[in-house]
Amino acid sequence: MAALSDTARRRAIVAGAVVLVVLVLLAGVLVAGAGREDTSPVADPTPSAPSPSAAAAPTPAETGDGCDPASASEALPTTPPADLEFEIVDRAIVPVSDTYGPALRTGPVWDCFSHSPMGAVMAAASISTLRVVGEDLATIGERQLVENAGREVYLDFVRGLGPEGVTAPSGGFNQPAGFRVDSYTPEQAVVSVASRTPNGALSAAGLTVLWEDGTWKLQLLDNGSETAALTPLVNLDDYVAWGL
Repeated sequence: MAALSDTARRRAIVAGAVVLVVLVLLAGVLVAGAGREDTSPVADPTPSAPSPSAAAAPTPAETGDGCDPASASEALPTTPPADLEFEIVDRAIVPVSDTYGPALRTGPVWDCFSHSPMGAVMAAASISTLRVVGEDLATIGERQLVENAGREVYLDFVRGLGPEGVTAPSGGFNQPAGFRVDSYTPEQAVVSVASRTPNGALSAAGLTVLWEDGTWKLQLLDNGSETAALTPLVNLDDYVAWGL
C-alpha cells in the first residue's frame, strides 16, 4: 500500500464559537482533549498485524481512473483483515487494507472499497477520519459523502475554514479501537466504530454508509454530523478489536 505524501501537516486551531461548530459537524469520533498539554506518545506507525480474517476476499481491482471492487463474502467480519495496516495522518490513525480498501488514491481521496461488510467497515473508518484530518476536506466531502442536506452543511463549513483547515487539539485525536457491523445489505450498512481517547476512555459512534457509484460513501445527518450521539463503552466485548 503506497503511503501518502506530506500527511504530517499541522493545521490551525479553530477557536471560540467555531470550535462548537467543529464538535457538531465532526460528531465526536475524532474529538480529543483540547486544552490539555499533549503528553501522549505518538502512535507507532507500524503496529503488529492482527489475526487473519475468517472471510478473506479478492483484492479490489483498480481500473483506470475508477475502481471496480471484486466480489467478496457477505459474512459479517469477526476479525480484522489479514492484510490490515495503519497509516498516520496528522496524529490520527487510519486502518487500510489492500483487500478491502481503500485500494485507490486520487489526491486527497482514499477510495475503492470492497462491496462487502468488511469493505463497509473500512469505508466508515477511513472516510470518517479523513473528512476531519485529510488534505482537502471539500474534495473529500464532494467525492465521499452521500449527497444530502448534511453534506451541504459540512461543505459550507469546511469551505469557510480557509487553507489552514482544522488541527488536532493539544491532546491529539481519538484513535480506532474496534468495530461492529450492526446491519448490512448490499446497498446500505450501519457500522459502530469504537474509538479511544488519548486518556484511554472508550466510546462508539453508529455510522451509515451507502453503496453509490461503485463504492461506499458516508451518509451524514441533516445537521452535518455523522452520528446522533456517542455511546460510552466499558470495554470492547461486543466489538472486533483492530489490534492496535
